[in-house]
Parts: sequence; structure tokens; C-alpha cells
Amino acid sequence: MRIYKPARHSFLITLLVVIIPHLTTAVTVYPDIRESTELGPKGGSVEVNDEETGVIVIVSFPENSLKEPTRITVVLHGSPLPKVIGKAHINGISVLPAGLHLQEKANLNVFNPPVNVTKGMILYHIINEQFIIPLGSQVKYEEDNWIEGTFYTTGKFGLGTPTAAEITTQSKKLASYNPARPLAYTDDESARQIILIAEKNIFNDVSLFKGPNTGISPEYLPAIVCTSSAGDDCLRWQKVLEQVEGHVTWMHQRRLAGADQSAAAAAEQANAERALKNAMESYLSKQSGANRCGAYLKAAEKYLQTAISLGLDTRTLSFIDQRYNQLKNECSYEFMVERLEWINHPKEKLDDGATLEEKSNWYGTIRCLVPPNEFMGHLPRIMASEGSMSLHYENHWVGYVKEKEHHIESNGSFKIRRIDGTIRSGINDSGLRYPDEARLTIYWDKSVTTRIWGYNLENEPYDRSRTDNEPYEETVTYPLINGYEERIGDEKAGYRIKIIILRNPFDMKDDPNDCF
Repeated sequence: MRIYKPARHSFLITLLVVIIPHLTTAVTVYPDIRESTELGPKGGSVEVNDEETGVIVIVSFPENSLKEPTRITVVLHGSPLPKVIGKAHINGISVLPAGLHLQEKANLNVFNPPVNVTKGMILYHIINEQFIIPLGSQVKYEEDNWIEGTFYTTGKFGLGTPTAAEITTQSKKLASYNPARPLAYTDDESARQIILIAEKNIFNDVSLFKGPNTGISPEYLPAIVCTSSAGDDCLRWQKVLEQVEGHVTWMHQRRLAGADQSAAAAAEQANAERALKNAMESYLSKQSGANRCGAYLKAAEKYLQTAISLGLDTRTLSFIDQRYNQLKNECSYEFMVERLEWINHPKEKLDDGATLEEKSNWYGTIRCLVPPNEFMGHLPRIMASEGSMSLHYENHWVGYVKEKEHHIESNGSFKIRRIDGTIRSGINDSGLRYPDEARLTIYWDKSVTTRIWGYNLENEPYDRSRTDNEPYEETVTYPLINGYEERIGDEKAGYRIKIIILRNPFDMKDDPNDCF
């Protein structure tokens, strides 16, 4: 007798055709909850509130995290994203547009999740159906039932409690992850099966989650492979730091598991250091683009900050530190103020027959420098300055009676001891910040020598001198417009200032093809 043995693939399809209609009719699919707002370089936050379950999600973007105005949407999903780990406590969160690389870390907060927040719980970035990267800087507020973490790249996120085995599996995947290349799946039968199940919406209704849950066992998920196509090999610092911070989070989770996990925790620290060192070596060996003051500078700054926080050795730090300091000098915002005061009163005969002549020339320059990292704050500070002024003044009065005269002559030099000042920024039509105004308190050291001579009313000659070394200060405000000039007075007496922008990295734009 001939026995017919159906193919495994055919049997699965038959099973799905029979079962799916019954399962799908029994499942309630919850709607997504979403909120959107337009945010720009000033930063801001988006909040999603599920009134039914009490779950609140707040995503905060600090100042300068976004380069330009962007419409940010946060979605609290009603149907589940890929679980990846067994104990996923929410269906998932999406921060859109996906794949947006931020200039500063955004903060993801989840309040009142369906289960109580515990030390073993983590927030994670869902890279694909088999791979997650835990968020950085995670803090769990168990008494307040609140958890937070940070990320550099928008996309899909989850909240769950991984088992020890899942931590081991995911940390190994993270260690072998190449941030320069996109992830793809093997084109095998199991991969197609998973896609088929997902497309047919086979869900299990689990009360712990808002909405349904796929409940697919990880053992059937496809294996990850790294592939690249033209233009894909791009090692962005945001991806590197997410990998590094992911290892640090796994390290903390290992330590929470107990003393027997100390070796595993040390391995995670080593993985974080290795990932960062490899990225820094790649960065230092790569030629910079035409604009060294944009993404190229930012990458050096972030790599250095992370290397310091990881406690890398001095030799490793020295290379990236040297590059960053070089760029910081190149990319500082620098301006100069030129000031001139004058009196040009030629000799003239007064009504009483005496003559009077007065002239003065008071000229000075001020140079101020603002490092690029200062523009990350609300009020960038003047961090370096220099300046000097010179003074020459004469006043001559000669009476109509012989030997009745009075003369004054002053000569002085001024040098800046320090400047305390800040830069006020404006926002252009594109929502980008730019230096708009400088507010300075200038502390001058001076040395002014004045000589006074002539004849008094008794026809007695006098000739005396004194030197004034008393320091003084002044508070001034200047518009930061290149070529700006303000003039008061005329040829006889007046005052003029001129603003010269010596170096302005804000005028430089990144090449879209640059990748740092």
C-alpha cells in the first residue's frame, strides 16, 4: 500500500487556512494611540496617554537633538510588534519618522506599564524580529512604576523582562553586530513561515498586554545575516553609541543577576570597549569631508565623551582627544569688534582772543571665541578673548596774554584681562539656530599717563604728570552681523563700531554623502 506523506510546508499552509478564520474572529484588535507634534532644534516632548490602561509614554528631545523642524509621531501600538523576548509587557512603541539619527540622546519614559516595574525590566530598541538593543542610561523607579532610557535613533521600541538565556543570546548578537551594515534575514523556509503567520494575524489575547500578542516562539525566528549594498556601508556614530550603551545595559543586568555573573558583566564591558575602539579607529583613518565642523566634529565629540565615560586608557584617549581639540579650534565661532572714538577740533580763535585746539584718537579691537560645544547649551559662553586699545589725547589753550596757557596730553594702553559674555541665538526661517547678539562684560587693565603743563595766573610755570593704572569694566551689547557698522557724529567728533565675523561654522553645510 502506498502511503502519501504531505510536505511540511503544504501541511502548514493547510493548517493556517483551516485555523486562521476561527482565530481571527475571536481576537479583538485594539487601535493604535498616536500623538504628533512638530519639534525643532529647541527640543520638546511628545506624550501618549492610554486612558483605558493608564499607560503613559513620554518621549523627550533635548535642545539641539534635532537639526531641523521635524514632525515627530509617537505611537502606542494596539497590536504587538515583534516580541523578540518572551516576557514583553507592552505591544510596542514607535517613534517616527523611523531611522532618524539624533544629535543628542532622546529620552523614552514609560509610566504605569501593565506589570510593575522591576530591576530586571528593560526598554529596548527592536532592530528586527530576532534582535534587540537595550536602551542606554536606564533608570527604574519601582515605587513610582516608571522606567526610562535613552536612544540616538528613532524606530520601534519595546518593554520586557529578558531571561538569563535571552540576555546571553542577545548580548552575543550585539557583540557580532556591525553598525555599518543593515540587517537582513536569510531567505529560508522558516523565514517565510514567520512572515506568513504575521501577515495572517494569528494572535493570542494576553491580558498583560494592551491589545493582542503574537506569542511566537523565538526558536522559529530566522537567523540574522549582515548584508550591504551600494551606499549602505555607513558607520554613523549614533549606531555605534547605541551598540556601546546596549552592552553597558547588559553589563548592569548581569550584575543584578548576582555575583556569579561577574565574568559575564566584565565581558560586556570588554565588548563595549572593543566596539568603541573599532569605531574610533575607523573614524580616525577616514578622510574628513569638506565640512569638518558638522557631522565630523560631532562624531569626535561623542566618541571622546563615551571613551571617557567607559574609562578607556590614556593612550587610546589621546588620539581622539587630539583630533577633537584640533577640530574644536578650527570650528569655533570667532568675531571681532573694531571701535574708534575721535575728536578733531582744529585750532580756533575764541571770542576773548585765546586759541583752543583739541584732538583725540581712541582705537581698539576685541576678539572673542566660542567653542562649538558651547552652542549645545542655552546661552553659549565666550571662552577665549583678547583685545587692546590705544589712546592719544591733546588739549591746548593759549591765552591772549603772553605766558597764559594750559596744555594736556594723555597717552594710554588698554588690555583685556577677561571677558564674561554670552551669545544670544536667533532662529532662522528653517528653524535653525544662529548667533544673533553678544552681551559682554569687559574687564580692562590700563596704563594712562597724563601730562599737564603751562602757566598759571601768576605767570608761574607748572609741569606735572601722573599715571592711572586703575582697572575698569564696561558692559556692552553687539549685534553679530558680519560687516555691521554703527557710526555716530561727524568729522569733528564721533564714535564708530564695526563687527567682523572671522569664523562662522554655521555657514558650512554637511555633504549628504558624508558618513561619520
